[in-house]
Amino acid sequence: MKKIFFALTAFFLLIHASYSLTPDDSTKGADSVTITVILRANQDMSTQDIQQQMLDNGFWKIFPPDYAEVVSWNYAMGVGQIITLKIPLSNITEFNETVQTAAWGAYTTEFYITYDYMPVWKDMKGKYR
Repeated sequence: MKKIFFALTAFFLLIHASYSLTPDDSTKGADSVTITVILRANQDMSTQDIQQQMLDNGFWKIFPPDYAEVVSWNYAMGVGQIITLKIPLSNITEFNETVQTAAWGAYTTEFYITYDYMPVWKDMKGKYR
């Protein structure tokens, strides 16, 4: 299952890096990708236990990695931490390993390739309102 996930992730990363959704998309051919990470807290642990697990894992020392640019970091009640970062495509494997190491035990993780939908939304809003 993990092999399929990683294969699909790599496939979508390549598509995102080489394909533009809109003609003015500045990421066309880019060597970096924006990725959203969702950290869902382990429901069997108290907040104190989660914080201790993060300290034990060295979360704050290794995340975010130096090569990552934090775009946003939010907490959504009922969901968890939602972190959007821009990272070089060449660091995808390393990034995945860093998140898995840093969050292990305290969180389950989800990764999503992300792009700025605001220009598309504004265009659609202008056309159909």
